[in-house]
Amino acid sequence: MKKLSRRRLVAGGIALCTGAALVGKAQANGDDFFRLEDLGPVDFLYFGSVKDEKGRFLSGAEVTLRVDEPELIFVETTDVIGRFRTGDVGRALIHRGYDVDPSTFKISVNLPGYRAKRKIDRRPGRLIRGSFEVNFVMSKETEAKESKEAKD
Repeated sequence: MKKLSRRRLVAGGIALCTGAALVGKAQANGDDFFRLEDLGPVDFLYFGSVKDEKGRFLSGAEVTLRVDEPELIFVETTDVIGRFRTGDVGRALIHRGYDVDPSTFKISVNLPGYRAKRKIDRRPGRLIRGSFEVNFVMSKETEAKESKEAKD
């Protein structure tokens, strides 16, 4: 019996794992987090992550999406790796007979002990249909106060 080199064993293991992964659908964090095809056609929703200034994901943050007319509020909580996905606000609006107008949407984040420092909205300006990424960067309130006091 011919002895296989370590390189061939590793390559074979990678190929086997890759093949097994392709058989099933890709899942984030062991759940169906980004399997949007199971939802059917997406009219309009946001997904993304919440991190601190050092790039660490923050779990338990509440991401709130508000629509002015009609008044709709979607509240989602980030998972253990700081990710969220809102409900399909577009579908909710269309079902109620309203147009999808992202200019009337307000998305924010809240986590006790932190304040939102930056919102990174990756939605191209004129698109009103699809799923769009929005990421938040937060700073600890004590660090924000110390930074402000140092400037004064």
